[in-house]
Amino acid sequence: MTDLEIIECVLNGEIDAYNEVLIRYELAIYKFVFNIIKNEDVAKDVTQEVFITAYYNLHTFKHKYKFSSWLFQIATNKSIDLIRKNKKTQEVNIDSMAIRDFSMSPEHFVEFKETKKKLEDFINTLSKVEQKILILRYSQKELTFKDIAEVLKINESTLKYKYYKIYKKYDKYVNSEKGAASCYEL
Repeated sequence: MTDLEIIECVLNGEIDAYNEVLIRYELAIYKFVFNIIKNEDVAKDVTQEVFITAYYNLHTFKHKYKFSSWLFQIATNKSIDLIRKNKKTQEVNIDSMAIRDFSMSPEHFVEFKETKKKLEDFINTLSKVEQKILILRYSQKELTFKDIAEVLKINESTLKYKYYKIYKKYDKYVNSEKGAASCYEL
């Protein structure tokens, strides 16, 4: 069943069909919200709010848009509302979220953690909009630039330009890290 078919079923009284929406999108929405909120418990609560809000507002969904874009827009709005309400979010140690792959050698695991830390440091240098672009682009492979632009309410060409700038920033960041490392080796 397509998303639109599921929505039609729910709107026609087949409430149980909404479970399919949860199965398809719950983890993706949770990851997206967590990357904004940075708190596991709060992200779970916001994710639940997203699906409740979506359910009660299904009748307002415009079929010319992708359902996933609409759902991510709700998630964005709920996350921003929470941040505005609390003015601050708590940072969570991302290592507490990581599950160690014991098939990985200790050397590879240490290298993985170092790479992950460098990537997190880079991401923290980005603006909130740039972070959202990366989250949507890499956590939701099915979303196109057009879909992401709809979710973030920005022009598609502006989005592509920002994405290209992020790529350039990352390239510069990596090269400056290499340069700094080689200075220490002298």
